[in-house]
Formats: sequence, structure tokens, C-alpha cells
Amino acid sequence: MSLDSHPNSAVNSAVNAAATTKIHHANLQDLPLNAARRLYKGGIRPGESIRTRTQAQQMLENIPPSGRAGVDGKSAASNAENYLSDKHASHVNPHSKGGSNHPNNIKWENAKDNMARGDRTMSWQEQVRISY
Repeated sequence: MSLDSHPNSAVNSAVNAAATTKIHHANLQDLPLNAARRLYKGGIRPGESIRTRTQAQQMLENIPPSGRAGVDGKSAASNAENYLSDKHASHVNPHSKGGSNHPNNIKWENAKDNMARGDRTMSWQEQVRISY
């Protein structure tokens, strides 16, 4: 019996293809303008200064790896844009409790969950849940 006729040959082929496929992660310069703008301004109140380029890149890195990965730069950027489409930049420690706009205080979260939390500090369980 040849390897190609073995019942698991399709599975083996898929595993081998996955093992040799290079994964790309989106970079700030690859994103469309509207998605990049969200990284610079997400969670910042009107009148406050926007993030630096380095901080915007950190905001991109706050997207879970599965949400910013692709087979090339273009697909990775598209995946990141799609991921952000229904997300809010949620503050772990809200503005009302002294929280900053720094990327270390921001998690990308479904808009309705962010709105439902209001000005409550994000629990560690909530942080873990939205990190994957």
C-alpha cells in the first residue's frame, strides 16, 4: 500500500502543508487607513492627544495572534481589519478610575461587552477571556 492510498494521507498532506506555511502578522503600515486610525485613536477621548506610532503598533499587537495572522501581509492586514470591525478599545482600568490610554491598559473587546461593563474595572477573568 502506498502512502498516497493510506486513509490518513489527506490528513498527513494537510499537516505537512500547515507545517511549512509561513505565518505573517499584520504591521501597522499594511493596514487600511480606517483600521490604522482606530489603533491611533481607539479609547481616546476627544481633545486628548493620539497615540504615537510605537503605541499604535502596540495596539495592533493587543489583537490576539489569530486575529492578525495571515498567509501574507495583505491577508494578515485584512484579518486584523475584520477583527477590529466590531471591537472597542476597552480600558482595563477605566478613565473614571484613573486609567490611562496607554496600550498596556487597553484590550480589544466586543462593543456590547465593553458598554455593559460601564466604568467598572475589568476583572482578570474578563482580560483572559478576550485575549484569545
